[in-house]
Amino acid sequence: MSDFFDVTTDYLLKGIEPLPKETTEPKDKPNANIFAIVGTAFNFMGIIVSAIIWYEEQVATATAIGLIFVVMGCMIYGIGLIISDEATKHKAKQTFISINIWTVTFIPLSVACNMFIGVGLIAPYPMIINPPIGFAAFWVSYLAIGILTDLKIAKNKKEHNQ
Repeated sequence: MSDFFDVTTDYLLKGIEPLPKETTEPKDKPNANIFAIVGTAFNFMGIIVSAIIWYEEQVATATAIGLIFVVMGCMIYGIGLIISDEATKHKAKQTFISINIWTVTFIPLSVACNMFIGVGLIAPYPMIINPPIGFAAFWVSYLAIGILTDLKIAKNKKEHNQ
């Protein structure tokens, strides 16, 4: 009867259900760090490609192309966080944000700075004009955003490890 019903004899005689078998199958979810690395590579490519195109052509399309790369990099990372292994998400998140705060903010901050100081160009990097106060303001803002974000991440990492 146990073969016919595909149950154990303990179940038939005593009503005791067997313990579920532990599977030793490998995890089938990918590591989140892979997505963080690929996303970071896209973000760096966005800055490089937009700077090269701007240097050669001086068209706003260069900035748009750079921003498209940055958005794609962030989307790759975001999708990776959704589908990746839970155990790798926290470290990948810290790594991605601490590196990409520098890449993601560069182009938008450059455009804002160039528009604010009156250059009037939608360039993917800050333009040097006379007086160079706008150029200096860009770098002060950029460094402040990056450093403060990295300090916040380091503080959270320290609190998380304690």
